Amino acid sequence: MHSAWVPDFRNDVLLSYAHVDNDAPAGWVAEFVAHLQKWLDKELGRKDRCRLWWDERSLPRTATVSATIEQEVRNSAVLCVLLSTGYVESDWCAEERAAFLDASEKSPWPDRRIFVVDIGSLPRNERPQELQDLGGFRLFEEKPNGRTAPLPASHEDRDDYVGDIAWSIAKRLNELRAAAQSQNLDVHFISSLPVKRRPACTAWADKTPVQIVEVEG
Repeated sequence: MHSAWVPDFRNDVLLSYAHVDNDAPAGWVAEFVAHLQKWLDKELGRKDRCRLWWDERSLPRTATVSATIEQEVRNSAVLCVLLSTGYVESDWCAEERAAFLDASEKSPWPDRRIFVVDIGSLPRNERPQELQDLGGFRLFEEKPNGRTAPLPASHEDRDDYVGDIAWSIAKRLNELRAAAQSQNLDVHFISSLPVKRRPACTAWADKTPVQIVEVEG
């Protein structure tokens, strides 16, 4: 199993979706995942470079399954939400969203880590409150009778749309990777400095490593 592109994370992208959206149209989410993976790898320059995780099992919710999924959510650099009526009605999706927000708020880089892909023309005021102020991507079509449906793979613009989504996600992944590498280099540099006095601890102020030393008297 390859490691994530962003250091210190198990997954680069976690897809949060309602299983009902993979049932109708049949296999739509699975096909979207494969399509998105292809474009993410292209943007990052190597096949399988981006570690994209999604819960492809339709299992009853149990404590064990819930704990496993929560660990995947909390260890993901970016959350990609497939927004639909099914997503809004799903307790699983609400739990995933809450776990991701809790983990990201405790990280050094909490901002711009959720990407919303609207597959059902959901009015903004019907979105979960945490997503109402976020922009996003449209990936649905309107039928002549007014019904909306996720954009099929056969649509002439589908490839470009998914490419745009992947480009935006990859851009943020590269930013997070650079930030993580810079922080790790800072920590390594501080820890490798010769210190004649015994170091007591290392503290962080405004995300800048500061060496605190204890003077031996």
